Amino acid sequence: MVVLTTIFSNTLVKFNTIQCIPCDIDVMDHHNSDSDNQSVILSLLLILILQRHHRRPPTPSNRRWTGQEVVDDLLNCGNPIRIHNQLRMQLDTFFHLRDWLVINTGLKSSRNTSIEEKLLIFIYIASTGTSNRATQERFNCGARVVSLYVTTSYSRI
Repeated sequence: MVVLTTIFSNTLVKFNTIQCIPCDIDVMDHHNSDSDNQSVILSLLLILILQRHHRRPPTPSNRRWTGQEVVDDLLNCGNPIRIHNQLRMQLDTFFHLRDWLVINTGLKSSRNTSIEEKLLIFIYIASTGTSNRATQERFNCGARVVSLYVTTSYSRI
């Protein structure tokens, strides 16, 4: 039994049991002993194992909040200047618009998205002229979702 410990990408990796299978590998230095050959083989195996596991590191996410949490944070912040800067209207006007859309157009919340989030996505794009990609990042949703909410909100207004 051979115990190998190495540090790879700031992570300690320890292999407790590695069994060596004897094979004919011609190394450059013919004066190496069997233990040196095993060390070379183990080192190569370790490198291959580590490369395989660390080939595609997970993409770090910068999305700490869901879209609904962004909406709740804005609507419940209590800062009228921030609300007006984001919504381009006062909070009570936003709620009147939401109520009017629910009553007169049949706008409904979906399984994962509230009416407020749909409306805020539409207002965000309409008032800032931002891209679909920037909206996806801000509200933590996909391109199809953003397009769907904008077209349904626009068609209902």
